[in-house]
This record gives sequence, structure tokens and C-alpha cells, in this order.
Amino acid sequence: MRRSWLIGACLIPAAAAAGPPAPHLAVPLPAAPVSGPLAIPGDPPALLLWYGDTLEKREAATGEPVWRIPLGPGGHLQSRAFGEGRCGPAVGWAGVKDGAAEFRSICLADGRIAARTPLPRSPVGAPVPVPSPDRPLRWFVPLEGGTVAEMDAEGGVRAVHVVGTPLVPPLVALLGGAAAWVGDPPRLTPLERHRRRGLPEGADPRTAAVEGDCVVAGAGRAAVAWSCRRRHGRIRCRRLWRQRLGAGLTAPPVIDGGRVLVPSLDTFLYGFARDNGHLLFRSRAEHRLASPGALFDGRIAFTPAATAEILVFDRGDGRRVATIRGERGELFLTPPAPAGDRVFVAVLAFPGEKVELRGYPLPSD
Repeated sequence: MRRSWLIGACLIPAAAAAGPPAPHLAVPLPAAPVSGPLAIPGDPPALLLWYGDTLEKREAATGEPVWRIPLGPGGHLQSRAFGEGRCGPAVGWAGVKDGAAEFRSICLADGRIAARTPLPRSPVGAPVPVPSPDRPLRWFVPLEGGTVAEMDAEGGVRAVHVVGTPLVPPLVALLGGAAAWVGDPPRLTPLERHRRRGLPEGADPRTAAVEGDCVVAGAGRAAVAWSCRRRHGRIRCRRLWRQRLGAGLTAPPVIDGGRVLVPSLDTFLYGFARDNGHLLFRSRAEHRLASPGALFDGRIAFTPAATAEILVFDRGDGRRVATIRGERGELFLTPPAPAGDRVFVAVLAFPGEKVELRGYPLPSD
């Protein structure tokens, strides 16, 4: 059975009281990554980095490149989930190459192209892998003109769905199918036999998190949760709760079992009960939490905006349990990514503006 993995950046070492901790690894990068480092599932541990026109895989043990392929300028790479095809774990890319729109499925093991298919229109967002227990893996690609291309695991175009405009990426995998954010304000619309009434409305698609039947997203200065169900080929959602925050969101919440962890631009991390939205904790981060969180061993970690820090909180009670700090004058560019016995982050070092891949030690406990 083909399946997909959610990509998460996760593990953080304990705080150093005086001065930055010595990294296990520091290697130069050719440029600041647009996406990544992302941990690739499998053994030995490896990382994926995308520079906007080039995709590369690096060994976690040494930081050295395993393979590097050009993809052309621009385009859209799926950075939230991997799919699995005949070659094992794969990542989806959609863009314009040599003047023609196309979709590519790229094998993570060796970088070869598993599928390469022309698209009827230019893509406007990243391909989304949708696993299902009763059918093979499918890829969905948002296109211009309010349409979505449905691809099979080998890259064949199965259908083109017309969902309306404006279509706002990203697409989401929901209850074994795909759904698109359409309209102004955006409304979540299933692609198959969709019924618009009763679906989440007013949410920011960039901040949407989905797990099972639960959808959580930012909506203005609030976090909102819905419960969705599929019946007779249609999806209906009802609002579970809405909680006001001190500011909005730019990163998706994390649905963590019975909790929803919400990073906010008001410099706080919130924990809410998944079923009723009751406040479980409110923890100060001292900086805006603008990038996705990373789960590991009962903790969640963030790289706050415009800092050289990684903050680590307990997922149960919200206590801050560790902090990693870079050198003075540095800037952490990416969320933390665990691979092997290290946590990785891309770092911009001043002066000289060199970019490095850093691997810091994981906590020993």
C-alpha cells in the first residue's frame, strides 16, 4: 500500500547558559534554502534542501551532498508531506521547465525522476500527495483558472477538477481526498462531489493544519477548529471552537493528539484542548513565533522570527525547557530539522553573509 509521511522538523538540544553550544557539524551551503533542511525518512539519516531552482539531498552524518538536480527557476515543491511510489519515498514538484508546465515526482533515494508529466495549465501551488486505504496514492496540483489536476502515482493525469476562483494554495489532504481553498474569504471545498455549505470559511489557508477529521487554522486574530466528515461522497464540517489570540498566525498549528498547539505572532505559544478549545496553557516565547513548530519526545520547538535561537517547550504543560543560541550576528533561517543524533538548521552568518548547514547535538535525556 502506498502512503505518505508528514514532514516535521523536530529535535532540540538543551540550553547553554553561557555562549552558544558547539555544533556537531557546520558545512557551507551554496545559497539560502527556500525550503529545508527537511528530514528524509529512512536509514541512513539524510536531509532535503531546495534552493528554488535546485534540489539536493545531503548526508546527515557529514552534511555532504548525495545528489543534486536542477529543476528550473521558480516552481512549487511539496514541503509538508512525502508520497511513496514504485521507487519508495518521493517528493512532488510542479513548475515551468523550458516554457512548458509540468509535474515531477522525484525519488528521494537517488534523485531520479519517477514521473514527468505535462500539465494543462501553469501550477500555482505545490503538489499534495493524498493516500487512501482503498486506492493508490494520488497527487493533486493546483493550477491557474481555479482548476486542480489529479495525478496517479506514476504521474498520469486522471482528471482536472474545476473548483472556482480565486483558488488559494495550499491544497490539503482531507478524509482520503483533496480539498482546495476557494473564494474570498477562502472556503475549504472538497474536489469530489463538493458541497460548499457548512465548510470552514474565513480561515487563512497558509495556516491550515489537518489531522484525521480535524481542521485547525488561523482566522484573523483567532484560532478556529472544525470537525469534518464524509458521507455519501460529500464532506461536511462543523465548527468546534474559536479562540481569540493577541495577534494572528503565519504558521500552521500543530494537532498533537488531544491538544492543539498554536504559535502566535503575539509572542506566545498556546495549548488548547482539541475537542472543545479549552485553554491548557499560554507560554511566553519573547519573540514572534512565525514559522512551523517541530515535535519530538514530548516537546515542540520553534525558530522565532529574526533570531538565532531555537526555543523548546514541553507539549504537555507549555514550560520552556531549553534554548539554543547561535553566535552574535547570526540569523537562523529555517525551522529545526531532526536527523540522526543532530538537529539541523540553516544559518546566515554575518559579516560575509555566508550560509551554513548546522547540526547541533540532540538532548541526551
